[in-house]
Amino acid sequence: MFGTAGEVKQVLSGVIQGDEKVLFDGISIDSRTIKKGEIFIAIKGERFDGHLFVEEAIKKGAVGVIANRDFKGSVKDGHFFIYVEDTKKALGKIANYWRKKVNPKVIAITGSCGKTSTKEIIHSLLSRKYSALKNHANLNNYYGVSLTLLKLRNEEFAVVETGINHKGEMKDLAEIILPNGSLATNIAPVHLEGIPSLKEIFLEKSILLNYAKEVVFINSDDKYLCNYSKKGVEIIKFGKKGDISYKNVKILNEREMSFSLFDDSHIKREIFFPYPGINLPVNVAGAVAVARYFGIDWENIVDALKNVSLPKMRMETKKIEDRTVIIDAYNSNPYAVKNAVGTFNRFKFKKKALILGDMRELGKWSGYYHAMLGKYLLNFDFNEIYLVGQEIKKTFEILKKHGKKNVYYFEHVEDLKTKIKNIIRKNDALLLKGSRSIALERLLEEELGHAV
Repeated sequence: MFGTAGEVKQVLSGVIQGDEKVLFDGISIDSRTIKKGEIFIAIKGERFDGHLFVEEAIKKGAVGVIANRDFKGSVKDGHFFIYVEDTKKALGKIANYWRKKVNPKVIAITGSCGKTSTKEIIHSLLSRKYSALKNHANLNNYYGVSLTLLKLRNEEFAVVETGINHKGEMKDLAEIILPNGSLATNIAPVHLEGIPSLKEIFLEKSILLNYAKEVVFINSDDKYLCNYSKKGVEIIKFGKKGDISYKNVKILNEREMSFSLFDDSHIKREIFFPYPGINLPVNVAGAVAVARYFGIDWENIVDALKNVSLPKMRMETKKIEDRTVIIDAYNSNPYAVKNAVGTFNRFKFKKKALILGDMRELGKWSGYYHAMLGKYLLNFDFNEIYLVGQEIKKTFEILKKHGKKNVYYFEHVEDLKTKIKNIIRKNDALLLKGSRSIALERLLEEELGHAV
């Protein structure tokens, strides 16, 4: 079993109602998916108040509830309530306690882009030798990180991706995670609404690096990260130069790429990776740096990299009849869209079209970066370009101003949906790239016969 009610009461310095000896077997903050024997933490958020679902959670098998002090619960035999000042902080405290109790090596990942891919690759490599836990998908905020750590049982490693979009959030995450090692992928213009400059993004991300107890892995290609230093920990660099470096990047086709990796011995290892992306080799190099530090041999690394599986909608290939559709619609920002477009341009198809959606959360910088995207697209000769959303209209205006032909603008995805069959029919390959809130994958639901 996971623990006892009394153990949680002591961690939270809470007031308990019920039997302190009651055993529980997990923690949940969602009454819809709670399992029998778990504790339900009633989180009060902006849109939902978990206290309204306490009875539902108990009916589904919750043996205990953690609630705010002003909540009045009714305790049944074999159940308990623990009352605290703040249930969100209570979740973090329990996660931190459990992290220390199980005491795995924890690798924490930060950066503006590539966190999820890097996390998945690190987990795949470490799993060749160790038992390892990771965040599910991209559950990387305060709640996702806490719930991930609470899934620890006897793993030797936890690979934890962290995601933030406002100042102050990283410190809260770092104090929960207490990483043995931290890795930073890059610093790029992402979430500028909440953290309004690249320097401030670096300072916020570096908090996680500062909390590392043993080792920090740094992207030496990044101008903000390359000079990072911290006394008392080992600094390992990866990139075009560094302790783990890469060269000879080749996009072989829409399902595979190759490149060479080197370590301090300068021995070349040829890597075949089952996803294309001009940005991916640096993420792979970072993951390999972690794996080598923790003793994974090169033979296992090369083999594992051939079989990595990344989450959906990251340069994911779909076939519609004899046409190829690349869906990279999980998210979008100036760095990521350039990488996706640059990679797509290397595919050997005769007729290629783009469907690009808004890059969101850029705040006052939105106009600037959408204009820069327009100037970037002038470098390519795609068959057609379709732009969707309100903010990307600026990109359209730049392209038309410079005389770019076969460029079309739509304010909403639904406006474009009626034309998607014709777009696919006229092109050999199509790239969809946009922010999550645009949900470009909806364009293909009818063509594929199911939700993407």
